[in-house]
Amino acid sequence: FGPDDSQNKGKPKVIYNAFRMLASLGQQALPSTKLNDNFVGAITTKNKDESIAILIYNYIDPDIVKNYLSRNIATLSGAERKFLLRMVKSQGFEKIYAQTLDIPSLRTTNKLKGILKKAQELYAQAEKMKPKARNITVSLKNIKESYSYKRYTIDASCSIGCGFAPIEEKEVSAQESYQESLLLNPYSLNLIVLNKKPKEEEDTALPPQIEVKPEESQQGAAAVANPK
Repeated sequence: FGPDDSQNKGKPKVIYNAFRMLASLGQQALPSTKLNDNFVGAITTKNKDESIAILIYNYIDPDIVKNYLSRNIATLSGAERKFLLRMVKSQGFEKIYAQTLDIPSLRTTNKLKGILKKAQELYAQAEKMKPKARNITVSLKNIKESYSYKRYTIDASCSIGCGFAPIEEKEVSAQESYQESLLLNPYSLNLIVLNKKPKEEEDTALPPQIEVKPEESQQGAAAVANPK
């Protein structure tokens, strides 16, 4: 702020609340689903006090083609890299975006053709998913206790000055498992925090296991990391 803004206390941008969500994650990772999805993912953790924090995102990379090619360029030979760079300089990205690049006819290796084909598919998927909310199911296994449930959300409905407060609060009691359905808006974060309610006697139990399953995954259903 400049001198004329000395009375303005300012307001946090949405990224501030995103970092608060990251700071709310626990120190220990939990067994969870390995998603076969390019846009929806989850980080599942717990703390020493047995509280559980799950951060779920729906992020559609706006530069998915450039980032995918950048990640794979190190795997190419010198000749393949030169070919790719020449293609990029001749409006190759635009041709990928417009689906007008005739990949089979390119005078290069099958490996590079495969990478370019994958980049084209990723762009088409990203364009399809940008306006769509995603339905997901969160399943918790090996839990028998009672928890207080809080859910925080960041999406396009707030850009500046939004408070960090749960949009949903309730009590959760489970016998072995608990399931929750959520709707994830594009470019959104959801943080679920489960705080274990105290009880007189603690039972010996297996560690909680979490499954996050998008109902519209592009590449098939998710698999549980540690199935019973």
